[in-house]
Parts: sequence; C-alpha cells; structure tokens
Amino acid sequence: MSISVSDIMSRVQIQVQDETGLRWPEAELLKWLNDGQREIALINPTLFMNTATIALTAGTLQQLPAGAVTLHRIVRNVGGNVVRTVDGGILDTQEPDWHSATASDAVQYLIYDDADAKHFYVYPPNDGNGSVEAVYSQSPTDLTLSSSLTLADMYANPLINYILYRAYDKDAEFAGNADRASRAYEMFATQMGVSAAAHEAVRSKARTLSQTGKAG
Repeated sequence: MSISVSDIMSRVQIQVQDETGLRWPEAELLKWLNDGQREIALINPTLFMNTATIALTAGTLQQLPAGAVTLHRIVRNVGGNVVRTVDGGILDTQEPDWHSATASDAVQYLIYDDADAKHFYVYPPNDGNGSVEAVYSQSPTDLTLSSSLTLADMYANPLINYILYRAYDKDAEFAGNADRASRAYEMFATQMGVSAAAHEAVRSKARTLSQTGKAG
C-alpha cells in the first residue's frame, strides 16, 4: 500500500514540532514535497519512466510529448518492426541526403542526441502516418494533499528529509537551523545514493541545460 501525502506531512510536522501547521503550513510543505520529487528525478530519471505511443509528424525531425524529459529508446513501430538506434554521424556519412529520402510510415532507425533531449530523428522520413512505441523519462506529476506517493514507499524517507531541508532552510537565521538544513539535505542525498557534492553537480548541469534551452 502506498504511503499517503498526508502521512508524510504529519511526520514532517512532528519532526519540526509544528503539528498545527502554524509555522510551516501543509500547502507549503506540499510544494517542497513536489520539489523533492523533481530533485529525485534529476538524480534517477529512470524512476519516472513512461512507455507510450508517439504519433509521428511528416519528416525526419520529431518531438517528445509534453512532459517528457529524455528519450530512453524507441521499441518498435506500433504493430510493426523493431526500431534500431544508429549514430547520426555514421548515417550522415553513408547517406548524406537521408533527410530527403522517400517518406514512409514505418521507422527503421532512430537518431538521438541527448544534447537536444526533447527531439529525435527518424529514418526514413515519416509520411506523417506512422506511430512508435517509445520509452522516455517524464517530469513527475505534482501530488496533492489527498494523493498517495507514486514512487515506491522506500522513497518516503528521502522526501521527508528533503522537506525538512527546505523547512529548516527557510528559518536558517535561527540558531541551529542552518546545520539542521545541511544535515537533512545530506541525508536526502545519501539515501538517494549520491553525495551532496555529486548531487549539486547534477543540479548545476540541469540548470545549464535549461538556460541554453536544451532541456526545456
């Protein structure tokens, strides 16, 4: 049985000794819980994988659905053959005019560069009638106070520590809270299997990609 969001809120409020939600209202804690999900997605995008059908547009250049972050692979044409992933540079060398080849509703090859995470290319060019089964990571769906975790129960504790980090950081000017925030963040990162420094490197890379428009 999944852990409820309200249960997580209760545990956090007990920890910060604010069971009435006077200093840290539930609505505020909920925002930090959803931020925590996004932090977890940065560390381990595979936790938010989705398999779905993507309808293709005419041409070689295609786009991932709204909410998708990175493409993992294209499994097959819907109702048809598997799709192989090839290096774009090799295809450029062997068939320089592949972007203008005869269009088809079936995909033979996927060309993907994670430097442009929201787009991918197909060969041959699609005629606009094809569709593929794709596996991709997606942004976590925000939870509500009446929700249950969509992640496995084992991720409740990292989320609690992330919320504690944000709660103590809010009042970092009060004695001891800066240290409490730091310890909570370190516990979160450790429970997610990374050091705080390594996690910050992941966050920095994500911010850089977002600013250059490659991940947004």
